[in-house]
Amino acid sequence: MKRYVAATVLGIVLIMALSPFAVFADDGFGIYGPQPLDEKYYYWGSDLEPPYVRNGLTLTLDPTSTSYQSIKAVLTVDHQLIDERDIQYFAILANGVYVDYVEAYFDNSLDPPRYREYYSLDIDISNQYIGSDVYMQALAVHVNPDGSHYVVGWSEQTETIRFKPLPVIDRDAIQVLNAILAKLEQLRADLSSKLDQLNASIREIYEIKPTTQARFDAALANLQTKLPTEQIKDQVNQAADLMDESADRVRNAQQRITFGEINWMGVVTTPLLDFTEFADVLDKLRSLMALLIWCEFFFFVISILTPKLTA
Repeated sequence: MKRYVAATVLGIVLIMALSPFAVFADDGFGIYGPQPLDEKYYYWGSDLEPPYVRNGLTLTLDPTSTSYQSIKAVLTVDHQLIDERDIQYFAILANGVYVDYVEAYFDNSLDPPRYREYYSLDIDISNQYIGSDVYMQALAVHVNPDGSHYVVGWSEQTETIRFKPLPVIDRDAIQVLNAILAKLEQLRADLSSKLDQLNASIREIYEIKPTTQARFDAALANLQTKLPTEQIKDQVNQAADLMDESADRVRNAQQRITFGEINWMGVVTTPLLDFTEFADVLDKLRSLMALLIWCEFFFFVISILTPKLTA
């Protein structure tokens, strides 16, 4: 009977030692699994190892980085824990539900090469937590060759943080604004082409072409030749000749000359200069001089106001 009891106790001890749920006596941690295949929920902990008391891991959140669907955090792993418990990855839970993970990283750049004990995380959550109060927890997971997963360590639950509410987006209004923007862009392109055409038309109107300038200069020169300037010159020369003739007559006279008058032997007094014979010529001369002044004035105005070719 004693041998049977002893054999039974030994068998139970061996079963416990080989069971994935066994608690190792040398370091006091357990292996909990296998876990559900969907990996949405994990189950771990016991009376000896409370599921919310730190067991090898520390997860620290950065509240200042909280957005509506992510938050930054730091995961710290005890020294040699990854080697001792053969950890493949760390699962991140939000309100007890799996939301993200990070693989254990063996860093060959360290001296000596070893698994990293610090992980900077950018944890992404699902849409259901947007605007909600959330606490988080990290689990260390060991994967057997057959693909079964076991929880072999965990962190405490973090403080509760509130994710930002999802920004309100009026997609209908955005579509309308995009349509308006497209119309404005089309209008801008159309106006740009029209402005180019208008600019070309204005240049066509106000820019004088060399051929146009040449024709105008020729017309202006022809107009100048038709002015009565030459005729007026002839009349002026004729009047000057008559005045010179009258002066010669006075100078050749034997009478005494007085200022403004000529006294003929003390008997007859006549004007010094008598223009009676060419009064008609003088009248014509005055008319021609007035016409000359007006023609030359208008010619001057036309010359000043005429646009010239630019360099």
